[in-house]
Amino acid sequence: MGTHADVAGRPPGDAKVRAMPVDGDVLRSWRRARRWDVPEMARQLRRVADGHVPVHDALVRMIRRWESAGLRTERYELLYAAALATSPDQLCRGPANGDVSHTAGSDRASSPLSEAVDLGTWLAATNAGEGIISYLAATARRLAEDYTRQPPLTVLHDGFQAQRRVASLLRGGRQRLAQTRDLCLIGAEVYAFLALLCSDVGQYPAAEAYGHVGWICAEESGSSLAGALVLSAQAKTAQWRRRYAAAAAKARQGHEMCPPAGARVLLACQEANAAQALGDTDRAGEALARAQVAAGHGTPDPDDDGTTAWSCPPAREANYAAIVNLGAGQLERSLSEAGRADEAWASGCPWVYGTWAQVRIGAAIAHVRNGEAEGAAGEIAPVLSLPAEYRVVTLTDRLLYVNQLLRGPRYRNNPAAANLTAAIAEFCGSSLRTKAITAAAMS
Repeated sequence: MGTHADVAGRPPGDAKVRAMPVDGDVLRSWRRARRWDVPEMARQLRRVADGHVPVHDALVRMIRRWESAGLRTERYELLYAAALATSPDQLCRGPANGDVSHTAGSDRASSPLSEAVDLGTWLAATNAGEGIISYLAATARRLAEDYTRQPPLTVLHDGFQAQRRVASLLRGGRQRLAQTRDLCLIGAEVYAFLALLCSDVGQYPAAEAYGHVGWICAEESGSSLAGALVLSAQAKTAQWRRRYAAAAAKARQGHEMCPPAGARVLLACQEANAAQALGDTDRAGEALARAQVAAGHGTPDPDDDGTTAWSCPPAREANYAAIVNLGAGQLERSLSEAGRADEAWASGCPWVYGTWAQVRIGAAIAHVRNGEAEGAAGEIAPVLSLPAEYRVVTLTDRLLYVNQLLRGPRYRNNPAAANLTAAIAEFCGSSLRTKAITAAAMS
């Protein structure tokens, strides 16, 4: 079995021996300038050597010997330079502001104290100051607000940028414990948002992956609110993948663990939506009732103005009620709920394009099922004027369902139905599903 000759003081392989060693005090000053203890210095050397060095404990002993007697091995001199991100010449001179006043003997005498100080320095060091954490937290909130206002692919790009920043910091592993929890909380919110938006553009496998990572972050953060937001995003993905039982279960779980009123209302509405898709009208009605209770008695979120991805103001809650009644065949009650949404907007409820479009499409479906193609056209006409960058899959897929109804025998040779079908087909031809796939392929 081969051995590493460096353990005995000789270079491995054909490594050369320097005539003059790199001074041990200089090596120590480099290490301290980086705020590394000796074990960390060993890990850094192993990193740049890609593992082709002695085992960790042996390398730690070698470093201690080099810091006492100097380093004569050219191979390790190059590894030191690489690990410290400097040149071999600068390595010999020491760091610009390094303290090389300690003698080898005094360092050995104070080794336990020195290592304790090194450990304290290492624990206090961080790659994530309070400023960057506050910035990322504000970014997560802004993304949730931009979701209802900005073009989806633009916001998705911003979400990817935030995700990369959070992931880079967490993978760096140089935060204090409280900072790591804060970053996990922010990560949970960002990943929940990405899952939500990926569902909107029809990228369901990506949505499920982001939801999975978001849940891990939420658990690590210990935040029930973050967990509830992730579950809301996962419920939406499951709903659009027609996994209604899973959608209902996740929404119910999130509702039970979530304190703020807006998100609790949303989660109860999501459960109602999934329950009606399963044909469980009793459960759907009970969930809608819980949504109304949460709206009236829940703990309000001071940062929720009713226009974030996780808000559920009266108009959005009415839209979910309209969908549930539509699924139950209660067409007049569904139209009544659409009217309630319109009244809420007229009374000052925040207007969000996605909710407004869903209300119009739901009312159109009720008209079509009532045999009123002209009424459906009147509801859908304003939706068809939405710019292409807002044509999310959650709208276009429901419009395609309207077309499916209009192609039935009931509307054969009906000019209004034919015109509406053609207009919907043209609108859906610019669905963000295709654009999102193209953008992903080019990135």
